Amino acid sequence: MIQEVLLALAGHPSSLCAEHSTNTPDAFSLVNPAERTLLLSVGRLGELHRALKSQTQQIRRQHASVICKAVAHSILSVHLPKFQQHIETVERNVLLKDASSVGAYNIVPLASIIQEFTEWKRILEWYWEIACFVAPTNNSTVTSESRLGNVCTGPSLLDKLRADMNTGYQDIEDAATQLLVVGEQALMRIVSCWLLTGRLPDVGRADFFVQQNTHTSNQTISHVLERQLIPTSVSVETASSVLFIGKTVRMLGETGSGSTIHIARQSRSVATSLMPTTMSNLRTINYPLKSALLSAVITTIRRDLSRALGNSVLPMHAVLDVLTHIRNFFLAGRSDFTDYLIDEADKYLDQRHQQTRATSRSVANTDLVGITMKATEVRTVMNRTWVAVSSSSAKETLQVYETEWAHEHLTLKLSQSADLDAGLEEIIASEDNNATLAVGAKFDDFLLATPVELKLNLDSSYNLFLLHQDRRLYSTIQTYLIAIRRAHNHVSRLWKDGALRKTVNGNKKRKSNATLVHQRATDMRKIWTTCSTTIAALSEIGSFFSTEVIDQSWSTFRQWAAPQKAHRKLDTSEGGASSSIQDEATTFPNLPHDLETLAIAHRHYLETLAQSLLLTDEPWTRTMRSLLTHVDNMVAFVTRHQLAQANVELYSGNVDGYLRSKYVREEDHLFEEAKKSCVRVEEAVSKLTDRLKHINFNELKRTALDTAQSSFEPWQPGNGGIERLLLRLDMRCKEGPD
Repeated sequence: MIQEVLLALAGHPSSLCAEHSTNTPDAFSLVNPAERTLLLSVGRLGELHRALKSQTQQIRRQHASVICKAVAHSILSVHLPKFQQHIETVERNVLLKDASSVGAYNIVPLASIIQEFTEWKRILEWYWEIACFVAPTNNSTVTSESRLGNVCTGPSLLDKLRADMNTGYQDIEDAATQLLVVGEQALMRIVSCWLLTGRLPDVGRADFFVQQNTHTSNQTISHVLERQLIPTSVSVETASSVLFIGKTVRMLGETGSGSTIHIARQSRSVATSLMPTTMSNLRTINYPLKSALLSAVITTIRRDLSRALGNSVLPMHAVLDVLTHIRNFFLAGRSDFTDYLIDEADKYLDQRHQQTRATSRSVANTDLVGITMKATEVRTVMNRTWVAVSSSSAKETLQVYETEWAHEHLTLKLSQSADLDAGLEEIIASEDNNATLAVGAKFDDFLLATPVELKLNLDSSYNLFLLHQDRRLYSTIQTYLIAIRRAHNHVSRLWKDGALRKTVNGNKKRKSNATLVHQRATDMRKIWTTCSTTIAALSEIGSFFSTEVIDQSWSTFRQWAAPQKAHRKLDTSEGGASSSIQDEATTFPNLPHDLETLAIAHRHYLETLAQSLLLTDEPWTRTMRSLLTHVDNMVAFVTRHQLAQANVELYSGNVDGYLRSKYVREEDHLFEEAKKSCVRVEEAVSKLTDRLKHINFNELKRTALDTAQSSFEPWQPGNGGIERLLLRLDMRCKEGPD
């Protein structure tokens, strides 16, 4: 019987210890009830041993997670053999008639044998719980709260093992610690591959918290953090640093399309020289992992990498210089560029509209909906803009340098609707992006009546700092600001240069038409009042965005990035701009933040800026887009109405009254359409004002700061700023006609 018991414990099937056998009274008549209970416990341990072997072998063969496979292999090859060794030890003691197992008259008590395996029951049940957590069976009751779908991931298993270290049982704590070390070593092998080569390993990438971005629409490979794959032993900041280091090493190992041969050689040299240092730092990691120590090691690797980049490939002063140019050309810092771009686009559209009118004489065709721009036409508009900007800034050395830089790195391109939608989806779907853009935040079709956007073309090394989502967000903000500026310029031009306003102001060349002029002045008074209100609203909103939101946000970020003397040195330049930048690099070689810290702060600054510009508020963006559309219609109808009035006066003395009556009907039709457009504009302005009253900037600020991953605290307008804007809007918008 003793041999049968030991074989059953070893996992062999035994009819003596089977549950159905012990429950049958006639099966073993010589076995008393107490012995049956003991044999039943033996049978359960044997079945558990046998099931553990089968389950762990299945996990090792079929499971997708390398960490789960490693833990299962450790249970099968290290922990279960310890149980088998204990069985052999008990058998050896029985054969050698050891007093601990054999009593008087060579009797081996069954209870003493079972007592030898009492402590193993708890640990074997815990092993079975872990096995069922990885691959649940029909009889298992393991919950899957930390699973990814219905599949157990490596990080969720590591979290389970770390939690089980605190059960209070020493044997379970020791076993959980050993299995956790095995799992974390498997994870760190994956992390090491990413840190050293910048590439995801072929085996084990499903367990890694860095995954290839599946939302990107461009052909370049990008990577993002999967927060649900980050184990508790790794902080989010540490995981973000791991992502940054791997992306940097990948960039250094590749030659980008915009990289020169010299930069490519420098990049590969930096990547090669850093590999021994990185391996040495990784060897200092102890297991099980401690979050603080792991963070310190990753921080050391990141700083070494940033220092190497700053010395050769991507100096910090060059990054700040690029950000300054982006602020000037994407965030309306150079108002001359914005105005010239709008003017040149309007001139080109006027030419196209003249051609369209030559083929279509319909009165209702007053907009530019039917015009489709080609890529060559868009380039023509941009080239004319650069000519105008260069001629206006010929005497300013710094502006000349900025214009040359922008001419080389900025292009105006057509944006296909599918690409635009995919780009916005990337911004919205990015987990690192706290500023979720509103669905209606698309203003790219106002400038040239077809979707266009200003794109930034930089060396591939800047991809470490400016993600594809960041460039998309800059383009979105630029189209938003330029659409508001364009509408303001159009209404202002109509207000200043309108022929009808000159007539209203008393320029009456024909005394006989005094009554007609007075009637026209009375009819147009409401339209000019709407134009005045619209100019005031767009002016106040644009001024609030540019002089308060953007300027204050940029000043706060710039002061944090390059404080005190470095800040003033980088902002001012008297002599040659290119040589002054080199002087800055020599005078201030070490800025207070490494590249990743600066990149995180810049991303937070950009997201907060999008919130402050209300691009994340869907009611606001939809109403603003509606207002800009109605303004375009109003300007078009009023302009056509002026032409119709001129034609009426031209043919007033014609003996043939057909032409005059035709233009009179056209004048009446356009006047009615203009009045309808004015009503829509006033309603949109009123809705914008009402929406501002319901926006709480203090809540936006608190939400943004709670998600910060750096010491940088971006500036945001409080409710005081929005109240001042509301006060100015209310004062202007309530002014009625005389």
